[in-house]
Amino acid sequence: MKNRIEITVSGPTGSGKSIVMAAIDGALKNLGVNVLSEDLETERNLNKPDSPSDWELKMVRDSYVVLKEVNIPREL
Repeated sequence: MKNRIEITVSGPTGSGKSIVMAAIDGALKNLGVNVLSEDLETERNLNKPDSPSDWELKMVRDSYVVLKEVNIPREL
């Protein structure tokens, strides 16, 4: 069985969530990690989070990201 790691990106509309998700997706894929995200695929069909415009980059740079790790004990 493969381990599941869940990453949730949350924030208000216009904070750059989709761009952050695309960056996380790319970084993990560069490590050889399988990434599944229906939400990101939907965003890719609506917008272009993989190649953001200047105003979108400013939107993300005006935000900050809080990283938090939570350990979930394995079931015996």
